[in-house]
Amino acid sequence: MTAAPWWAGLSPAQATIDCGGQRHRLRWEAGELRALDHDDPTAERTLAAIGGEPYACIDLLAAWTRHAADLRVLVLASRGPADLLSTPSDPPGRPARPAPLRRGRPVTAGSVGSVRIRAVQFSSGPGHIAAAFPPDDPDAQLIELLGLGGGLSHRLAATVAAEWAQRCERLDVEVSRARPQLQAALYGRVAAGLRTWLGQPTLQVELTMIEPDANPALRERDGVVCADLPFRWLAEVWARHVATVAGRFSIAATSSGNRWTLLTVGPDLSEPQPVVMELPPDG
Repeated sequence: MTAAPWWAGLSPAQATIDCGGQRHRLRWEAGELRALDHDDPTAERTLAAIGGEPYACIDLLAAWTRHAADLRVLVLASRGPADLLSTPSDPPGRPARPAPLRRGRPVTAGSVGSVRIRAVQFSSGPGHIAAAFPPDDPDAQLIELLGLGGGLSHRLAATVAAEWAQRCERLDVEVSRARPQLQAALYGRVAAGLRTWLGQPTLQVELTMIEPDANPALRERDGVVCADLPFRWLAEVWARHVATVAGRFSIAATSSGNRWTLLTVGPDLSEPQPVVMELPPDG
């Protein structure tokens, strides 16, 4: 049987936004974002480009496409439920959209590869982030995408993770340049997952981002949990919310049709054991 597509196991996600004074639906399903209340988004995008009336839905579809391989999404997007974002500077009449965002140190220009995010403040614990951008700043739409509710921000992060996992598999020339960002994105989510799983918020974690054909592993050394994982762990495990299953930590996932085999490790960090799951086609 053929391997499942990258989006298999991810359920549909939907958010409602203000578009031209009406409430419209954006829905992600089977790897694609659609504007359900627009009959011909392509034509409307063309009209807007030549001076027609702009639509928020169409603008966000275009922004999604532009950022579908943008590693800044993984820098800023949530590592888990404890990461929160609020955007108090939202336009009048539009409610603030609480959504997940990564916790950590403040990001400044040049601090993480080519990241260029301004006026964003990260909390060191559960809390909020203020985001303020000029209306024409392209980063404003990135923050708006990450502020979409209904699980859409996670689907965008999964999209970016899957794209870069594929690039790693085919040895894309850009992978070497992007390696620090890839490793940072992987480390943040692996560390957060391990600390939650073991109930140790200050657990020391050491990550080695291994090549796609190397064997993943999880072990303890001098009080430090050491993880050897490929970048595709983000797309195959983290994105599908199966980092922990039945009290065990997943270090790899393979599929055949709707059957998924997770390679898992117990809290004693002993030899990995497989756990088999059946997922419906739409997750």
